[in-house]
Amino acid sequence: MVIDRDGAIRSVNKATEQLFGYAASELIGCNVKILMPEPYAREHDTYLANYLRTGRKKIIGIGHEVVGRRKDGSVFPMDLSVGEAHDGSAPIFVGIIRVISLTARQPISRVAKASCGCARFSTRFPMRLSSLA
Repeated sequence: MVIDRDGAIRSVNKATEQLFGYAASELIGCNVKILMPEPYAREHDTYLANYLRTGRKKIIGIGHEVVGRRKDGSVFPMDLSVGEAHDGSAPIFVGIIRVISLTARQPISRVAKASCGCARFSTRFPMRLSSLA
């Protein structure tokens, strides 16, 4: 998925729709925090604004384990990588997500386990998104 400097979703792919349970038309124009549980959703706009003001990266260019939230409210751990590009002079952010699977014997942080309320995930679903900062 791709978001703009305000966190608004500009584009998504079919994998994004399937993973999060939203149609593209439900996501385009919405703030990307719709795909995050609290407290991450509440903090996202501040992180984005701070990055744009200072240039200090906390997740951009760095793979990071985070938690996603589907339309039905269920949450899941995922690896998120975010890159920055420009549309003219305006920054845009492109994200790549890989769902974390315990069956693949990948470690999951205590934060992800606590946020998800479970300790086992049965699917590994690699996908590309176009943004999350």
